[in-house]
Amino acid sequence: MTITFSPVAARKVGSVSEETRRRLVESAAEVFGRRGYDGTTVAEIARNAGLTSGAIYAHYQNKSDLLMSTIERVDGDETAVLGEAAVLAGGEAGDEDEAGDEEKIGAAARRIRRRRVDPASLLDFFEWVGTRLGGRSRGRFDGSVLLEAVVAARRNPEVARATRARISRRERRVADLLRLAQTAGTCDPDLSADAIARYTTALTLGLVMVRSLDLDPPEPEKWAQVVGRTVDALRPADRPGRDGPTDATA
Repeated sequence: MTITFSPVAARKVGSVSEETRRRLVESAAEVFGRRGYDGTTVAEIARNAGLTSGAIYAHYQNKSDLLMSTIERVDGDETAVLGEAAVLAGGEAGDEDEAGDEEKIGAAARRIRRRRVDPASLLDFFEWVGTRLGGRSRGRFDGSVLLEAVVAARRNPEVARATRARISRRERRVADLLRLAQTAGTCDPDLSADAIARYTTALTLGLVMVRSLDLDPPEPEKWAQVVGRTVDALRPADRPGRDGPTDATA
């Protein structure tokens, strides 16, 4: 008997698996946000998704693994704050399209992760993201799952290791991009790329916390001015920031 392989069937199985992962991640984000990491069970996540616990273990090793995947998929990047300004794709950061800021922020993480970022535009990108994150969170990009991981890491060694590894990977990627930006002449070569990467981690984690508290944001123009001045400090002395309003503040 000859057994034939069906590409159509393979695609269908793959589509089903991806749909299952999507449902599990969305369910996990909801339940983690409502009950916290420690108060959430695998069975509850599966039940909320309309699936069995076996579906989780078929795709993830354990609850910690699902938490890390949820951070990546729902909150965006490893630290849930790096996203995609259109400038990185060759457009202008201020362009309007069907995707809102939250979707762009989530998409840039994938570009950072795959290193598909123009180093010459990296600091402009930092400015765009920092300006956007000064306001209130909209949609599901509020960093709540990341905060649950940070809190749980204080008590759970497994979560601590996974969270630390994810943030460390993100820092290495950012540092690598910064070194390319330094080579391109758009970032001050006298500054340590590793130190800047750690600085961005501190800032972004702080912004995630502030957004989760839903504090009243500062005036957009004044916030953008502070962000722009901060980013300009990373540029070479002979390459100051733009003279006119940036796309982020326009």
